[in-house]
Amino acid sequence: MRSSIFLILIILLSINCCGQTVVRYDIIDMHALNGIADKWERYWNIHNADSLATLFAPDIDFVTKSGEKSRNHIQSQYMDYRQC
Repeated sequence: MRSSIFLILIILLSINCCGQTVVRYDIIDMHALNGIADKWERYWNIHNADSLATLFAPDIDFVTKSGEKSRNHIQSQYMDYRQC
């Protein structure tokens, strides 16, 4: 009896492991993600806070260790950081 339960358990676990799929992004998604990273780098290097803020949604809930922030707060913090 124990061996049959053990065998059933092994079969069920092996079926579960073999049924997993790997998520792959298509080329369009990868270009879009790389485009955002390229824009971030370009805007950061030219010190353009207005353009950098456009990479965030207007109703963003950007949470940092100091608390929840909005898009406008991110923009003003960036300006303060760059003026130092």
